[in-house]
Parts: sequence; C-alpha cells; structure tokens
Amino acid sequence: MKWVIPFILFLVSTTAGTYLTETSRNKQVEAIEAVDSAKVVSGPHSVQVIIRETDEHGQLKTKAHAETIWAMEDFWAQYEGYQLVDMNEKEVIFETRSRER
Repeated sequence: MKWVIPFILFLVSTTAGTYLTETSRNKQVEAIEAVDSAKVVSGPHSVQVIIRETDEHGQLKTKAHAETIWAMEDFWAQYEGYQLVDMNEKEVIFETRSRER
C-alpha cells in the first residue's frame, strides 16, 4: 500500500511532462509555419489609408487616400499621433480626435 502514492505521483508527472512537451512542440510548429507563410516584400507597397477623425462636437469625418509605403519605419512615424484601428494588405485605418492633435 505504501507504493500506491509514489506510483500515482510518478504517473501524473510522466503524463504532465509528455503533455507539456507535446504542447511545446505544437507551438514551435505553429511558429515555424507562421514564419514560412509570412510574405517578404521587396520594394514599395501601396495601401489605402483611411483616417477617421472625431471633432470636438462628436462628428465623425472620414478621409481616405492612397499611399505608397517605401519603409515601414517612415510610415509609422508619419502616423505617430494616430490610433491604429485595423490593418490588412490593402488598407490601414487610423483614428484620432481633432482636439488631441
């Protein structure tokens, strides 16, 4: 009877270790797949920039324009005071309040 508790602890630790190792492997595989599926862009990329601006009276104004991105650092610096709302390959949506600018 004294061996039952150590045996159960051994089983639990072995099972937990196997589960954690398998979970870690799954995360590594997902990370590798994400890197493999990422697009590498060499050259400029054109997007539609949409800016939603709320004025001091609560009115929402939307402005849109096409923009060519040559360097992401420069692009983010240009919109530093804006809040990013959504982004995909074709458009980037920012939001701001006129009194905060």
